[in-house]
Amino acid sequence: MNRLLSHTLSPSNWRPLPQWAVPRRIVLLCIASALGFSAPLTAQPDARQMSLFVNNCLQCHTRPETGAPVIGVAEDWKTIASQGEEAILVNVVQGIKGMPPLGYCSACSEEDLRVMLRFIVGLPSKSGDK
Repeated sequence: MNRLLSHTLSPSNWRPLPQWAVPRRIVLLCIASALGFSAPLTAQPDARQMSLFVNNCLQCHTRPETGAPVIGVAEDWKTIASQGEEAILVNVVQGIKGMPPLGYCSACSEEDLRVMLRFIVGLPSKSGDK
C-alpha cells in the first residue's frame, strides 16, 4: 500500500464527520465515480482533482435549483461545449451568472480547472490528462 493511502487509512487520522455530511458525501462520491466510468474519452481527473471536483463543482452542478448546468443533462451542456475550452475556461476563472470566480476553488491550478471542465462538459481529453 502506498504511503499516502496507508496514512489516510490510518485510524489515528480519522475524524468524525457531522451526521448530515455522511449521506451527502457518499452521494456526491457515487455521482463523481459514475461520471468517471461513463465517459472514457473525456478527461479523467486524478485523485486530487476528483476531490476538488467533489468539494467544489458538485455543490452546484448536481442541483437544478441553483441555475447551474446539471452534470449528466446533455442539453444543459450543449451550448457551453460549443464555445470551446478556452472560452469556458475564461468563464470559470472570471465567474459567470451565479458562478463565482474559480467556482470557489482557490486551491485549483489552471491545469486542474482545465481537466475538470473537460470532465464536466465532456470535452475530449488532452494527451497530458490522466
